[in-house]
Amino acid sequence: MKESSRPQAVLRAELLAILAEMLLILEQVREEHWRTWLSTCRSEIESWDEQGVRRLLGGYGGMGSVNDLSLHPLNGHQLALEEVAAVNGSFDRLRSDAYQHAQELGRTLD
Repeated sequence: MKESSRPQAVLRAELLAILAEMLLILEQVREEHWRTWLSTCRSEIESWDEQGVRRLLGGYGGMGSVNDLSLHPLNGHQLALEEVAAVNGSFDRLRSDAYQHAQELGRTLD
């Protein structure tokens, strides 16, 4: 596997910042299930626990994964209809960035 050219501490710090932004959005729209899961991942990564990266990456595959999360009032989320596109756009970008950073950080842990 290809090793990252960026230091592990930098990757970790960037990933933690991305996860913090994701958590803020999930908290604002009152998405409890994925907020709890993401908070666990972030805490583990913050503690240098490799399980946090594995847990995070594991949440991206298959049906019912974080990839399927759509933030919308019809799904019980607290946001206005006119905010749906912007909030989901921001969350999608962060979700993608988190996955990429987690993959890169994971390669440094192998």
